[in-house]
Amino acid sequence: MKRIFLILIGFIAFSAQAQKLSAVIDYRPYCDQELDPYLEVSSFFGGNSVRYAKNQADFFEAEVRITIDIMKEGQFVRKVDYVVASEMLEDTAGVNKTDFWGIKRISLLNGTYNLNFTIQDMNNEESKVQFEDLVKIAFPQDTVSVSGISLHEQIAKTDDPDPYFDKHGYTSIPLIYNYLPSVLNKLYFSTEIYNTEKGIGPNSTFMVRSSLKNLNTKRQMGGEFTTVQRMQSAPLVYFVKELDITQLYTGNYLLTVEVYGADSILVATSQTVFERNNDAPFLEEEVVLNKDYRGTFVEKITDPKQMREYVACLLPIASISENNFIRNHVRKGEMQDLQRFFYAFWYLRNDENPQEEWLKYYEKIKYIDKLYTTGNMKGYRTDRGRVFLQYGPPSSVYESAFDSHSYPYEIWTYDMLDNQTNVRFIFYNVDLVSKNYELLHSDKIGEVQDPFWKVKLVNRKTPIYNFDDKSIEQYYGNTVEDDWFYLR
Repeated sequence: MKRIFLILIGFIAFSAQAQKLSAVIDYRPYCDQELDPYLEVSSFFGGNSVRYAKNQADFFEAEVRITIDIMKEGQFVRKVDYVVASEMLEDTAGVNKTDFWGIKRISLLNGTYNLNFTIQDMNNEESKVQFEDLVKIAFPQDTVSVSGISLHEQIAKTDDPDPYFDKHGYTSIPLIYNYLPSVLNKLYFSTEIYNTEKGIGPNSTFMVRSSLKNLNTKRQMGGEFTTVQRMQSAPLVYFVKELDITQLYTGNYLLTVEVYGADSILVATSQTVFERNNDAPFLEEEVVLNKDYRGTFVEKITDPKQMREYVACLLPIASISENNFIRNHVRKGEMQDLQRFFYAFWYLRNDENPQEEWLKYYEKIKYIDKLYTTGNMKGYRTDRGRVFLQYGPPSSVYESAFDSHSYPYEIWTYDMLDNQTNVRFIFYNVDLVSKNYELLHSDKIGEVQDPFWKVKLVNRKTPIYNFDDKSIEQYYGNTVEDDWFYLR
């Protein structure tokens, strides 16, 4: 799980009067060479966002304290307390400070743990932030398993590994935000594969397959974006791969690593999501946009108002480039351009039967409009409608409409979503009149994330928030904390 902060805030940038600490906290389970599990916590801090003070050696240095209280089934397991320090400087005036990072490895047995983090710039009393999360460690002893996938800006073998930062003879620069701008034309990734000697057999070969899927069009990326490699069984196998992504166009992608044993049977898999921004053209999209829509179902849509509405309702599932086209053309674009785009959109998702794909989606649109339309706002334009159309129906929905101390709210839970488990969205109704519930917070990567969501939710009687107070009023009957953390 990766947490991004601009503290006083969590996950997103937020305005506050105090100096803000820019931080990313990434924590994920692994196994050591003896296959004993541990949790690896990586922390990254913006050098210009911390305060520097003179240390005992008379150099300027920044220090950030991280405290983790670890709980399991309501019982205290252990406290981990450590400091991550910056480089030391002779002077700070006019100096652009280098970002710095640290790693802590914590031995833990298999199980599900509550992690309670406290992070604070030790030279800035107002910088403290706290958050909670769950982490599951599950590495069976007798079957093959795979760690999470790590993305890197660079990774290479080294003859002089640093035991603190490097692993398995490789040194790397981590890709902090799972974001690949156009200046990066290589995707480096790694994962650890455990127990192939027991699960597949000693001195056996097995196959590792990696692939990319466009999460917007739902299409598998073939060619150079799919790789297959044979490897030798061992207690721990470190799998490292490099992909040329020069021609990987803008969008969100699912990276999958699969392990196949004897008879090509899938025995383990791991996935992660990343975003690509690329100035290179979407070649496939360009080709499709030149396809003739005449003689297809799209030609029968002759009402410009209806065509614009049909194009607009694609926004919840559109790729970044498609989203840009819709927003730039849906109001004033030429009818033929809209028809050509509409046909290309559905041809990319089902080249054998674009009309069938559209009709299935349109049934969802009508369903969402019936559920969530409020006033002049169509259901697909609401936050709940967008999330439903983009991710599908939630595994469960918890509704709280009658708590006098909080706004009405809903918590949607997805058991599995884009390789994240127990993903939650919380929507709330601010105006108390319409049925338009706005998305307040989610732990889904890439979605709205607000560290003060609890304060905003329960302090409905207070229109001005005190952002230095990160707690919520503990009145009798307040169930917001329990609803969020235990509805899983």
